[in-house]
Amino acid sequence: MHSGNPDEASRELLGAIVALIANWSASNTQGAIAREMGLDIAESDVRALYTIGQRADGIRPADLAHELRLSRPTTSKAIARLTATGVIAKEPSPTDQRSARLLLTPSGQAAYGRLVDAGVAMIERAVEGLAPEETATVAGVVRRLMRPVPTADPERALEDLDGCSAARRTPPRGANAIEGEPS
Repeated sequence: MHSGNPDEASRELLGAIVALIANWSASNTQGAIAREMGLDIAESDVRALYTIGQRADGIRPADLAHELRLSRPTTSKAIARLTATGVIAKEPSPTDQRSARLLLTPSGQAAYGRLVDAGVAMIERAVEGLAPEETATVAGVVRRLMRPVPTADPERALEDLDGCSAARRTPPRGANAIEGEPS
């Protein structure tokens, strides 16, 4: 726990967020969820299926790659695997015949529904014991933390996010460990 020092509290929050993201987005966690839901897809393809499912009108393969932060070749392989299992289909874009969009098939919609149900159950277990007001506060904080950080410079990012003077803060250890910069 932190000592009441705002910098220490921020460091603790950073560590918690990094651990949460790593835990919930890990391929083995995603794979375990898929297996529990009876889905026969690769662990690494769960996020792709979920992301496609979030788009009722479909998503272009390039946009899927961008959203998943994967290379286009890696995304193409995931698309091929998901297409082969019958959970997604590629259709021509209704607005640009040169482009395709990815959509869930009926079996993909059922799989997506099971993933959403599993996610909701995970959240319910994670917030068990919290009052509804506390859960709403957590949701609000998470939404705020999801705002895009406009810069990769740790000092500028703090200024951009909340108007604080970056001179009062120190970036996390190693934050300046970019090639050629002292840390």
